[in-house]
Amino acid sequence: MVLIGVTGGIGCGKSTVAALLARKGAWVLDADLCAREALQPRWCGLRAIVEVFGASVLREDGSLDRRRLGELATASLETLLQLESILHPLIFRIMAVRLAERYHLDSETVAVLDVPLLFESGLDVRLDTTVNVFCGAAWHERVLSRGDAMPERVRHLLRQRQLPEAEKRCRCTHLLDNQGGLQELESQVDVLWRTLQGLRGSVWPEAWERYLTP
Repeated sequence: MVLIGVTGGIGCGKSTVAALLARKGAWVLDADLCAREALQPRWCGLRAIVEVFGASVLREDGSLDRRRLGELATASLETLLQLESILHPLIFRIMAVRLAERYHLDSETVAVLDVPLLFESGLDVRLDTTVNVFCGAAWHERVLSRGDAMPERVRHLLRQRQLPEAEKRCRCTHLLDNQGGLQELESQVDVLWRTLQGLRGSVWPEAWERYLTP
């Protein structure tokens, strides 16, 4: 099984790239969906969040008030890192479980992991190769056009948390330029897919063993 990490800034098109790779036969694992799963009772993420951030993050029915949690978690870089320290180990554990399930179904799978904080979380060392999607100045327009506008304070905080784009480009194996249209991006994904077809997996399951152990 070959593990590919796809990352990029908000609105730069990493999920679009993951979807294009899925159309070619890749299997996609979305870190954001794993984060949601981490808040389910089985994984105890919600309980840990309440212990740190207080009961005000819960709705009357006991479910998570995501907006309230977002307000508290983005109060400072310290609180954002607190939230990540709770969720990231659970997310990695869930990813490992899902990868193991997929491996048993198809050991030749090309698995694409859609991960916003790929390098920042240290997940890149558990992958065979990495892809960074960037869009330059087009980022702001795309975020606004799809209704993802956020307070400047939060945007500044996220920039603090994320590696500089130049550093991500240096650390990434493959770069996809999404400053043009969808057709241009699809052409780049075509080239990337041909390259990925020639890879042999080398990190599964050894790099994930600590998360596969109950």
